[in-house]
Amino acid sequence: SILPYRLARDVVRNIFRDRAEPQSLKTKDQEQQFAESLVLLKAVEEIRYAFFSDEQLLRKEPEDPRDNFSPDALRYVEVLLKVWFSRWSLVSASGPSNDCSTWAQFVDRLLQDQEVDSMREEVADSFGNIVASLTAAYDKAIVTILRMHGIFQHVYAKANRHGHFVTFLEGLVPAAALPELPHTRAKFLKYRKDYAL
Repeated sequence: SILPYRLARDVVRNIFRDRAEPQSLKTKDQEQQFAESLVLLKAVEEIRYAFFSDEQLLRKEPEDPRDNFSPDALRYVEVLLKVWFSRWSLVSASGPSNDCSTWAQFVDRLLQDQEVDSMREEVADSFGNIVASLTAAYDKAIVTILRMHGIFQHVYAKANRHGHFVTFLEGLVPAAALPELPHTRAKFLKYRKDYAL
């Protein structure tokens, strides 16, 4: 699923799946964080299967294989990131939007879900681990999309969109989220320099 509250729920369940070992609640190694990242990475993986057809590639034999990549993938990525960060900004009926300024605030919003209520005390005790796990999951998933910037830029230009795919994607990530996404931030800086953006 691409829904962020389900990601939060799955991470919480993973952290508390083995209650017999309390020490496991205190540490989160890279392997565990990678497992939690898979919830988001599955949505990224859909780009390959939904928008690039091996059958079309073999049947039409385009001169440039990138022509087989559907421009609809741009819209998919746009919706994907808007959903992932949908609770970063909340608009109240009586006033302006209430934006998160930290990942802790963002994760707190994600955890306000019925399916997590039964673990409310444990969530409070290990909130830092949950924030770290979710942040790592977002970081890995966005970097995975960025690594496809070459083929995305190809369809971005063919769709007559102005600018560059890298800046388009960067615009979908809240600026306040970037400081705690080190790999994403590094990739944006690298590609901005490479393409003189």
